[in-house]
This record gives sequence, C-alpha cells and structure tokens, in this order.
Amino acid sequence: MIEQTPISLDSRDLLIIHALVQGGTLEAASRLLSRDVSSVFRAIKRIEKRYGLVLFNRSREGYSPLPVAQSLAQHGARIHDAISAGNQCLQTDDEALRGSLKITSTDFLVQYFLLPCINKFCAQHPNVSVEFDSRNESAQLWERDIDLALRPTNQPPSAMIGHRLGHLNYCVAGTSAGGGFGKDVNESVGAETQRPWLVPSGAISRHWSRRWVEDNKPSDAVCLGFDSMAALVNAVRSGCGIGVLPLLDNVVKGTTVLPQYLITETTQLWLLYHPNNTRNPMVRAFVEVVIDYAHRHLAEVVVDVPVPAIADQ
Repeated sequence: MIEQTPISLDSRDLLIIHALVQGGTLEAASRLLSRDVSSVFRAIKRIEKRYGLVLFNRSREGYSPLPVAQSLAQHGARIHDAISAGNQCLQTDDEALRGSLKITSTDFLVQYFLLPCINKFCAQHPNVSVEFDSRNESAQLWERDIDLALRPTNQPPSAMIGHRLGHLNYCVAGTSAGGGFGKDVNESVGAETQRPWLVPSGAISRHWSRRWVEDNKPSDAVCLGFDSMAALVNAVRSGCGIGVLPLLDNVVKGTTVLPQYLITETTQLWLLYHPNNTRNPMVRAFVEVVIDYAHRHLAEVVVDVPVPAIADQ
C-alpha cells in the first residue's frame, strides 16, 4: 500500500505569501487579500513557525522577501491568476458591469483628459461608479485601493502594467482677455514683458516648467505661483498672464501661442494599474475608452506596453 504524502502548504498559504511579496507591507497585503492586518501578520508567523523558515526580512520600510518566499510567491501568483480566470468565465458577455472604480491622476489631467472620457464610459457602463483622486501626490499610485492611475512621467514605476498613451508637448501661451494680446500673432510679440508669468509653486514647485520660465522669461517680468496645475492652466486661459501649457486642443483653444518661445521638453503619458487588476473587466473597459480618446487627441498611442518586465496579456 502506497502511503499518501500529506500536503504541507495549501493554496491560502501561497496566496498570503504572494500578496505580501507583491504589497511589501502588511497593510498592502491586507488590502490585496481583503483581510485585516493582524490576520495577515499571524498567518505569516504561523507559516514560518510550521516549516521552520524565515520568509521575509523585516524593516521599517516593510517586508523584503527572501529567495524561498519569492519562489513560493510565484506559485501563489499562478493560483491567483487561475481564480481570476475562473471568475471571468462566470461573467457572461451580455452581463452589465457593476461596481466602482477609483482613479488617481493630477488635477490637470482629471479636468482636461479624463473628464472628456467619462461621459462615454458612463453611457456604456451606467452601473459602474467612478471616483477621482486628484491629489498631486505620486505616492497615491502605490495604494492598492487605487484601480487606475494616469500619470505624466518619463519614468513610470516598476511592477505596474502600463499603457503609454503618447507624449504631451508644450507651448507658451496667453489670452487677450487680460489685455496685451492681439488676435494676430505679431501683435502679441512683446506682450510677455507686460504680463505676469504663471508658474508652478508649493507642492508642484519642482515641475520642470518653473525652471524653464525662470531661465527664459524677460528679466523684469513678475511671476505668479500656483500649487495646482489645473488652476494655473485655468488662470492662463482666463487672461491672468502667460504660462507653459500642454498642447491639448481643449487646453490651447482660445489662447494665443507665442512662437518666439520653443519648448523641446516632452512628457510621456502613462495609464497604469496593478497586475492584480489585469483581468478586472471594469479596468479593461475604462482602459479601452481612454485609449480611444488618446488615439484622437494625442499624436502617438502605444498600447499594451509593459512597464519593465511585466506584460499585459
């Protein structure tokens, strides 16, 4: 008679290890697992004690996986993917999407890029609620309760699925609402010495356009600072002064571009989400709407481009 070898690890153990490797902290792992922090902590201690292993190095920054934990996490990832695929099979093609999406981006991109997309998405999926987090804090991208992030960056974070939507180009512009600008471009030359220059300040003072303005504006021109890029753009459009604007049609419409200033700086625009959301049908539906909008409003759209080493299958 052949004795049956008892199974030591079960799928729940592997899923917990996978979540902690992915999240890096107990808090992040608990969100991935929809469990409280203390239960994740106890589960890891139980697994380590049962098998006499140390799976993670602990530090103030979080949990750093040792090689054995990384190997076990790969098995947990396969279990997670199988469960996700099974859930997807249960959803029929004609079943309406239901639930909620939480999307983070800058206030400027929410107003001028995402809001034009939302009407189409809501019309197609009326049972999905959408919440925007428009705080200008890049750390928000790492919170696991965020489903999607739209980020202007030339260095997208690793360990995220990414769609590069294209590049944002820039110009210097103002409007005639505050005086000093004519409808003809030639009438606007010299207006940059008569009007304030609007620049990022406060929380966004490190934005590259502030340094560009300081290096290129007339020496006697004054600056007005804004800690919100959306407020800065709105102020330029309302005639408060001159500023660096992204070349989006709904941004520069109604403004006068100053051709004497040539800006070569460009910023990539990335739509990002966590690998655990790869098969989330609401995420995929929103991605499709945003990509369609980008096709029509940006010069370049490259879809399914993975942020290093992760592909969107």
